Amino acid sequence: RYSLAAMEYSMSEDFKDGGRKNAVMRAILATSGCQRLVEAVTGKVRSVRPLVDIFVHETVDRFPGLADCSSVHSYRAEITDAQRDMAKELAQQPLINLGNDTHGKLEEDP
Repeated sequence: RYSLAAMEYSMSEDFKDGGRKNAVMRAILATSGCQRLVEAVTGKVRSVRPLVDIFVHETVDRFPGLADCSSVHSYRAEITDAQRDMAKELAQQPLINLGNDTHGKLEEDP
């Protein structure tokens, strides 16, 4: 199992708590696709908020949380487009060779 803290360590320089994000992560965060992905995921999380009241909705009347059109919006197209654009942007950046390649190739890793 991975914790959020472990994932954050793996994305920081020298794997330090609270350390600066590594160059690859900074490049990912700088893409417009990543920003659009953040906005889409944020919208999706916000759309769930009105649906939480279903757990206390004890009536035969229509559930009011479904009246908001954002609660039924899936964001699938926005997320897919953002992921595709982010991958295109990253493919054009020289992330693989950061000038300090002392680790060799993955195939050579014991």
